[in-house]
Amino acid sequence: MRTELKAGALLFDFDGTIVDSSAFYDRVWTMWAERRGFDPAPLLAIHHGRRFGDTLRLAGHGGIDIPAAGRELYTMSHETCDGLALVAGARDILEMLPLHRWAIVTSSGESLVRAWLEHFRLPQPQVLVTAEMVARGKPAPDGYLAASVQLSTPPSDCIVFEDAPAGIEAALAAGAQVIALATTHRGRLPANIVTIDDFSRLTVTAGDAGLSLALSA
Repeated sequence: MRTELKAGALLFDFDGTIVDSSAFYDRVWTMWAERRGFDPAPLLAIHHGRRFGDTLRLAGHGGIDIPAAGRELYTMSHETCDGLALVAGARDILEMLPLHRWAIVTSSGESLVRAWLEHFRLPQPQVLVTAEMVARGKPAPDGYLAASVQLSTPPSDCIVFEDAPAGIEAALAAGAQVIALATTHRGRLPANIVTIDDFSRLTVTAGDAGLSLALSA
């Protein structure tokens, strides 16, 4: 079975989509929670695809200094790259895309994303929308709407690659097409969305009129 799609631009989430960081962030959140005597389980259940501060608010940790806690978690995330891995096929896809036809839209911070791109020697995007660049994080559509404007491509002509329910909700709210990656939320993704395990079975061809995508079973 072969699925063919057309798009003007591709918008990529980062964590769980380009870089497999699920275990990495589970460890960071667990360390942070245990230092404060919190049960990490509620945080581990909801943090994927969300900004640090949004996760803390959703978990009901309003009694702490959330901006300070977010900065601490961000610093902890910079301390090592151990436990990170590339999602299969991600390098090949990014290296063949024209820079004006793709963007990264992430709940991570800019310095961390660029450091990890450098660590894996991946292309640095011309358009990068990070946590500190939008008023509302995912599942709000702000990040994907901002990326589509910067790429001069309407959201309806963008395909978003996402792994987390919050990110999928954000992409759909922006009016974009979505391809889900079953990397961190297998079994919890919407049944009506095209889902792939990784990028190894995806082929992208760039032309003057846009991008042609082919997904093989």
